[in-house]
Formats: sequence, C-alpha cells, structure tokens
Amino acid sequence: MFNNETRNQHFISQVEQKLNCIDPTLPRERRRIYKFKIDDREELTFNLVNPLGVKIEKNLSFNDLYTFDVFSDRTRNNFEAFFGKYEDKIEEFTNNILDKIAKNEAITIEEIKDLVFCKMMNFIRNPFCIEKCLNTFGELSTVSPTDTHALREFQKIKKENIHVSPDVLSQLNITEDKYIQWLKIIFIFFSVKMPKGYLGELIIDAWLDINKKRIYVGVHSYDQEICLLSDRSFVDYGPALPKEFFCFAFNLNKNSFLSFMLFENTLENIKLFCPDLAPAIDSRNMTIDEISDHKPRIELLVSKNNIEALRGYNTQVVYQCHIHFFSASTSFLLNN
Repeated sequence: MFNNETRNQHFISQVEQKLNCIDPTLPRERRRIYKFKIDDREELTFNLVNPLGVKIEKNLSFNDLYTFDVFSDRTRNNFEAFFGKYEDKIEEFTNNILDKIAKNEAITIEEIKDLVFCKMMNFIRNPFCIEKCLNTFGELSTVSPTDTHALREFQKIKKENIHVSPDVLSQLNITEDKYIQWLKIIFIFFSVKMPKGYLGELIIDAWLDINKKRIYVGVHSYDQEICLLSDRSFVDYGPALPKEFFCFAFNLNKNSFLSFMLFENTLENIKLFCPDLAPAIDSRNMTIDEISDHKPRIELLVSKNNIEALRGYNTQVVYQCHIHFFSASTSFLLNN
C-alpha cells in the first residue's frame, strides 16, 4: 500500500504539467514547460530560466519528499500510490468538465467535487504550502489511525525515518517538527479508510455541503491566451474577501482556470457577498430559508475570453508563487 521504488516525488503531477507544457504530443520524457523565476514580486518582474523550457519529468518534485521509510532493496514507503489514484483522473475530470461546457451540457455537483478534491490534494501536498496546510488541517496531525497496520506505518513518521534532504527543508524554510506534522496530515487525509470512503474525501465532501454553504465555481476558458501555473498550485483570493470567505483559483490547463469560492450560508455572509441585496433583506425581514429557496446554493459560472479575469489570475500566480511559475508560452497577460 505504501511501498514502491519512487524516489523522485512530484508535488504537482506530470499529468497537470502536461496540460500546460509546450508540446503535449511529445513522449513524456521529452515534454517541456517554460519556467520563470521571480525577480521582484511587487514589480512583477521575472526571468525565463531556460529558453528551451525544462523537462517536466524532474520538475516540481523533490527526492523522498514524502518518504517515511527506506528498505535494503531500495524501495521506500511514501504516499505515491494514494496520490496516483487521483492523478490518473485529473486529466479526465478536467477534460470532461471543459467538454461539457463547450457542448452546453449540464455539469453535476459530483463532477465539480471530484475536480475540486484533486485540486485541493495539490494544496495539501505542496511543500511550499506547509504552513497554510498546518493552519487549515493541523488537527489531523494529532490523531492516529485505529487500523493496526495503518497505525504501525503511521508511527514510522518520525525524525529518524525521514529521508528528505536538509537542504530541501532549508529551501522550504520549514523545521523538521513542522515537516513531520505535515507528513502526518497527509497520511491521515489520504490513507485512512472509513466505512464511506477515505477520510480526506469525506472531509472535502462535508466542506462542500450545499445545505450549509454557498458555493460558486467559475470556469474561465480562452481560445488563445495562456493561463499560468504556480509552483504553489493555486491562487488565494481570500485576502480580498470578507474574513469567513474561502476562495482559491486553480489552473486547469494552458487555456483555462477554475475559481472556487464558498462561505457559510448565513444572511450576514449573503449581504457581504451581494451588498445590493442587503436593503431588501433587511426591509423585508427575510430569513435564510426564504433566500435559499429562491437561489441555488451552488452556482457554476462560465466565462469565455474574459481578459480582465485572466489578467487578474495570472498576476496573482506571479505575485503569490513561491519562487517559480510555469507556462506553455513565453507570452502571457498580466496587470502591468
């Protein structure tokens, strides 16, 4: 379940990099993507790392990033098998939603949840997001599996068993203790099986409960313009929104991105989100049930060639990335 030979471990899958690479028709070992390094975040200046692009095979990965045991036969215990079962579906989920939009076909809540889960997986396992992951899911590191086999493996996650390079931890600016706490979160989230599914799937399912939340999913696609990919895997729009609102944006492929916002289904939040409705809500003494009956709690918003949205997204990719961002082209739009 945990044992395999994979030493080079990606935190953004080759599948997703393929969706953003220069030429996806090439064999996997020859696929490349343009890599840019931030020079000045505030001024939005950056440099192209290699004019030919970098190979995706060794890109956005570290050796033994998720390894918590190594054996004499050079196999190691890590989470590659658990990540792989979702990585194998990301391209299918992405293309399915984009194809349905192109054909003006209905998209189900489950299809949205499947794609959002895969994208949230990238946030949780991204080493440049460890602090944010600890702040969001830190409590998971304090619990232990009840299954005997899982518990035995879980207990191996300790300082003497980690194999990631100290140089990597230094690059991530993270302590060993926080790194181990993060590995424990990943273990509990992805590998603990409950009667109705894996714990992480159940957490995301509850998080997307349309009986308690309002959810807005935006799919933005472009005929020619390029959508960037962050080394952090996502863009956080939360700082520009009210405190209790959650809003991320994720790259889907080189010509599309997904924005995802949710908040608790309360009158106060609805008034914050739609200030124009506040006077009517107050004057009529409307209840949350009355509003919920007339407005769907999950909305899919589709936009085509919305350049303003693209400039905003790409600009935040550049501004929020850890050090690098990636693209299928050296030409893309920003707010500068």
